[in-house]
Amino acid sequence: MIKILDFLIDNQEFDYCLTDIAQGADIAWSTLHEYWPRFVQLGIVLQTRRIGRAELYKLDIKNALVKRVLELDMFISKQLAREERVLEVPA
Repeated sequence: MIKILDFLIDNQEFDYCLTDIAQGADIAWSTLHEYWPRFVQLGIVLQTRRIGRAELYKLDIKNALVKRVLELDMFISKQLAREERVLEVPA
């Protein structure tokens, strides 16, 4: 689930079909289908459109749970960036 969520966070501006999400998250298509219903049930993703038989989804940034996850992701990124600056050797 973390790999799926990480892919969706990194690409939140775009919508993707399930095949592209599985490839982008570097997981098997069957693994995605095992966890995907939970993402839909929790409202983490929303269907944006349909192209032929393919349904496209993106991260629902209005969802309260997603907002909290994005806040945590930003907090962790800032902390890691601070640590990197501390570890840099001045020239």
